[in-house]
Amino acid sequence: MPRTAPANTRKADFISDLVMSLRAPPEVADGDAAELAGWILDQAVVVYQGSADRPNNFYLLHGVTSSWAAQQLVRHLDRADALRTLFYLLHAVLVFYDDLGCPKIDRGNLEENEETKWV
Repeated sequence: MPRTAPANTRKADFISDLVMSLRAPPEVADGDAAELAGWILDQAVVVYQGSADRPNNFYLLHGVTSSWAAQQLVRHLDRADALRTLFYLLHAVLVFYDDLGCPKIDRGNLEENEETKWV
């Protein structure tokens, strides 16, 4: 079972830096927080659906469901709180992805659409 936090501060700092380096498409990043949360949800679905070596993985599915919940929540927050919420969401999702050994995303498992073209 994956840990719920990075094993050490150095790794936590690395994941925080990684989250800060992520860039959503400009049309999403410049929109409201709910649009950004929707983009994060799309990426979580890609990771869950594309991780062939871990089909129906509970932790990857939790990344999808928590992303959906965050999308609903940020609509009721001011922009600063919404962005902080999304930062922590991405941090948690990446911690679990790392703890699972960064499963390879198999493009053959993905239905081709606008959200999966980057993979």
